[in-house]
Amino acid sequence: MLSPASSAAASPVLGRASLLLLAGCNVVVNSGAMIATGLLGPIGNELRVDTAAAGQLLIVYAVSFAVGAPVVAVLAGRVCRKELLFRALLVCGAALLAAAWAPDFTTLAMACAVSGMAAAAFVPNAIAVAGVLTSPAQRGRAVAIVFGGFTLALVLGAPAGTWIGLQVGCRLTWAAFGVAAVATAVALKLKLPCVIMLPGPRSRRCVRSWPTAHYEPRLA
Repeated sequence: MLSPASSAAASPVLGRASLLLLAGCNVVVNSGAMIATGLLGPIGNELRVDTAAAGQLLIVYAVSFAVGAPVVAVLAGRVCRKELLFRALLVCGAALLAAAWAPDFTTLAMACAVSGMAAAAFVPNAIAVAGVLTSPAQRGRAVAIVFGGFTLALVLGAPAGTWIGLQVGCRLTWAAFGVAAVATAVALKLKLPCVIMLPGPRSRRCVRSWPTAHYEPRLA
């Protein structure tokens, strides 16, 4: 068990390569979902729905993310964060591959919902792992690197994915991001140490006052 005092003195566990890997996973997870923003027309033509209906995919993803994040935080408190991140990436990859082969709009909407839940499990926990497994002096920089993957997905990943989708089609683009999610999941499984977040004495308060939640990290 790492107490706050001992964790402050502990040497960082995550190196720059691991932080960049987490950031890269963030890019893949969020870019795969955001490419639909610029492909609503082709998606509508592919599935024979109008653009307004296709735009509901963005709402489905956003609601799934918003609902999934607090649910995962409460239910997965004692789960090894390495396993949680690994499974979230696998689920995200499977959802993107399902979107690539979706026969109708309903199936695609369900794939987007699952993708949103997987992203909700991955993004905040990746940032938390970056904060736990680095020294206090490097913690802010580590969190910024991992969160930077989300920003990079907004400014580069989504536009690049949209351009690729316009060239080769939305299905192949989703399939490519799905394969990338599975590949990054394997890399994360091999690279990242196991981190378990154990709720502290105030664990019941964590649900009611999330911003002041207290956790004690333990390396397994």
